[in-house]
Amino acid sequence: MKYDRKTADYWHKKLSFICRAAPREVLIKAVISRIDNKKKNLSIFDCVGYMYAIENKMNFVTGDKVFESLESVDFITK
Repeated sequence: MKYDRKTADYWHKKLSFICRAAPREVLIKAVISRIDNKKKNLSIFDCVGYMYAIENKMNFVTGDKVFESLESVDFITK
């Protein structure tokens, strides 16, 4: 399936009510986490999401196995 700008705009509009800006401190912690876990090949987006969740006392929902054993993670598979 091919996704285009129209698809991105649709999903942005649909999900924008739950979007939050990540503070600089969260971004810095995410970069440090990614560097510290370089062998796990984590994406910066996952690191930001995880650190944002930790800082805001939330659970990080993911299906990425590298997060499965970490604290505050709701691991979901298909």
